[in-house]
Amino acid sequence: MPSITTNLALIRQRLLEPDPSAPQQHILLNILLEKIADHTLQLANVRAHWAVNHTTLTTGSGSEDYLITASDFGRPFLVYTTDASDPYHVRREVPFTLMQDAEYRYLGPQQYNSQLHSAVEIVFYRTPATAPQWYARPVPIPGGTVTYEIWYDCFYDVGSLEDTPGISAFHHLIRCETALDALPACAWGAVSLTEKTDAWEMKCKALALVLSNAITKYQKQFNDFKAQPTREGVNQKLGMGRDYELDFMPVGRMTGNYGW
Repeated sequence: MPSITTNLALIRQRLLEPDPSAPQQHILLNILLEKIADHTLQLANVRAHWAVNHTTLTTGSGSEDYLITASDFGRPFLVYTTDASDPYHVRREVPFTLMQDAEYRYLGPQQYNSQLHSAVEIVFYRTPATAPQWYARPVPIPGGTVTYEIWYDCFYDVGSLEDTPGISAFHHLIRCETALDALPACAWGAVSLTEKTDAWEMKCKALALVLSNAITKYQKQFNDFKAQPTREGVNQKLGMGRDYELDFMPVGRMTGNYGW
């Protein structure tokens, strides 16, 4: 799978090897990271779980709000009860609600008074505005120490140049988009924005046309892929038993799922 470093090299090849300083590597990297962010957000905005992670929420008696400490926390989609001390624990899913709707969906005491998974619903919110962080609020207020499992879409944040974020099969789309945006910063020796500008403009137009056509084609493939993340699974098919050929009816007879 191509890493960020490999993608940077391939983008320069796509641009017909411009000068090392035009564009400068940090400028090209910044454009690439923006395109990766767009790529991963497109994946996060579909129903399929392309990039997910999970964390635990452990409550305490009388505490209403809990900071989510997972650094890659993006958008929660599932919360359920869990108990590591009980292998036969029956999981129960906890539905989400908006903070302003909590009192309409739950009618009962403000705080539970038992060491049980008491959450009837859960509210997720971000605060404060200056440096927002994710918080979770179980409703009602817990009465003891219990654990919930939270699954969420995780957002990519660059870790190193050897990262391979997103779906590597569509990195060629990211490379083409990056190359197109980097064209104004490119120079090929004397062919630049300040020298031999006519030749530079012709070269940029030709490259832009090729890159734009490739982006249109690759984006369509990416959209189709996102729309159908899995193939049809193996399921029980209607079969034809021996009776199909032996039936006295001229058109035969189809069998059921179990062969008769």
